Amino acid sequence: MAARKSGKKKRAEANSLKKAAALEAATQNAHQNGTKSGADLEKKKSDIALKVAEAQQKQKEQEEAAAAFGAPGGDGGGGVIKILDSLAPGSEGISSIYPPVVEMEVEVLEPMTEEDSVEDEEIYPPVVEEVLEPMSEEDSVEDGEKTGEEAEVKKDESNGQIEADDQSLSEAADNLNSLAEDLENESLSDSAENLNGVAAELEQASLIERQRLSAFKDLSEMYLRQRADSESRRMVYGVPSGQEEVEAQDATAAANPKPDTKPSSPLGPDEPAYTPKVGDEVMTQFGRGEVAEVRGSGAEATLVVKTTEWRMALDQPATLYLQPAAVGPAPPKKSYQMTTDDKLRKARALKDEGAGRFQEKDYAGAQALYFQCVGYLRYIGEETTSAQRAQVNELLLPCYNNMALCLLRLGRHQDAVVAASNALLLSDALQASANSVAVLRELARRGVGEDTLFVRWPLKSLGLLGKALLKQNEYDRAVEHLERGVDLAGRAAGAAAQEKEMADLLKRAKAHRAKAKKAQKKMWAKSFKKNAALPAEEGAAAAPAPPTGEE
Repeated sequence: MAARKSGKKKRAEANSLKKAAALEAATQNAHQNGTKSGADLEKKKSDIALKVAEAQQKQKEQEEAAAAFGAPGGDGGGGVIKILDSLAPGSEGISSIYPPVVEMEVEVLEPMTEEDSVEDEEIYPPVVEEVLEPMSEEDSVEDGEKTGEEAEVKKDESNGQIEADDQSLSEAADNLNSLAEDLENESLSDSAENLNGVAAELEQASLIERQRLSAFKDLSEMYLRQRADSESRRMVYGVPSGQEEVEAQDATAAANPKPDTKPSSPLGPDEPAYTPKVGDEVMTQFGRGEVAEVRGSGAEATLVVKTTEWRMALDQPATLYLQPAAVGPAPPKKSYQMTTDDKLRKARALKDEGAGRFQEKDYAGAQALYFQCVGYLRYIGEETTSAQRAQVNELLLPCYNNMALCLLRLGRHQDAVVAASNALLLSDALQASANSVAVLRELARRGVGEDTLFVRWPLKSLGLLGKALLKQNEYDRAVEHLERGVDLAGRAAGAAAQEKEMADLLKRAKAHRAKAKKAQKKMWAKSFKKNAALPAEEGAAAAPAPPTGEE
């Protein structure tokens, strides 16, 4: 019996706890939704009050039911009758909590003693229900204000984020625009380089075409001269034409055969005997060649000739072993017929010959030879090796300087300025170019170091420029180049003499410049003074004569 009472009490307490938890959750939801409108708030308050009243009513009914289980009555059956009444169908009370009992065995319950009550209270302490007060209007307003402030803060944060995003997008757009400009500039630069390359190729092709046409022109002129000479001989002297002469010679040779004792010489029957030497360029039945070695002497000698017009595998020249009678001196080549190596050999020979003329003080002859040397070197194409480009620079720089010196001695100061300026420009370009590493390495291998390229030869160019410009009274340009020369000589080892010479020239140039500026200033002052006096004199001449009283 006590166990049953105890179980029902536990269930009642559990239901009370559930309802209290639901009430607390509803109250918390009401607090969380405090920012809603006043109508919603009043509705929730009324709902909460109704739920609290229902909970209190149910708790009261549970207490009454519990009291009915333990109330004494008469013979002990009063409690059972009350329970049956409360459990009758349609009765109010705890029927809303517990389902109605249709049939049950009635058992007389013993009344709960004071000891049982104390024991139950020790095991199950009474539940203290905390009834939450409904939210007041002031709390709702305060929560609304807090929510509004939080909304303003979030709005400000959102605006700041939007501004930051806009700034990031603007920076990204600027970066994209800059990248587009860079790509456009790079594309334009590449297009310009391509156009320059195409222009250079067209210029080279035009040069080759002009050379080819010039060769055809020379051949045509030679052919026409031969035809005219042959026809004139035939008409005037009765001599057969060239073709008829060749046919007659062939018929005579066929009628009178001679033993072939030695190879026929390409010189012809009327040419003097030719004794080739090592290094000579000769003509053979295989084309042009260069004598590399002479074995023996006289007519029985053997010539070792390396071909120059055609090559074997791996670009190697063919080696010919010929008798002296089988070769002849090679006629001079036209410039368009020369290979790059031919032009380099010819230019070196002209430079050496010009140096000999300069030693003999034949400055005009030396200048002409240096000019020819420069002409051969300037028309060497770009399809060259690093070794060939190194030889071009090795020959061209001193040739320009030597030609400028010859022109200065001849009094041709303007031409001397041009030649020395070309030498200086070539040296500066070689020093600034990033593609000249292989050329500089090859020049160093040939004994021309950077000290020679970028110090000694430029110093000579600057000195010649300073002297020529002084002769032409171009003092500003002379001072500019001489100051550079003094600075370069001061940083170079072993150039004290050149530094002193250029310092003296610089002093003279500055003195002449100051004197010229002073004279020019004086001249302009005099001119201004004269111009200022002109209007007064013209006005005096134009004024009418005063009246004399005579008519």
